[in-house]
Amino acid sequence: MDSPFNFTVTATNYVNTSSLALSIALGASSITQVAPTSDSTTVDLSSAYTKQLNVTGNNGAVNFTATGGSTTDLSIGFSGIVKTVGTSRPARTT
Repeated sequence: MDSPFNFTVTATNYVNTSSLALSIALGASSITQVAPTSDSTTVDLSSAYTKQLNVTGNNGAVNFTATGGSTTDLSIGFSGIVKTVGTSRPARTT
């Protein structure tokens, strides 16, 4: 549903009834991701990698989810904690 929202308030007593038409406009706040906006880890340290994503401008809870790329060795919790899953292995060459 789009803003503005129109509604009527009616007051009634034993003698009279009065109505007033009102409108309220709501605007969404902008959410901005703040540091860290990028990061990396090494193969040796990847099994212990954890990073918290952060935003500003939110009004209430923010949920995070991965929407693209490979997430085979990566998990992102709703609260914004990014973790590696297991130990990444370097590419094998022969």
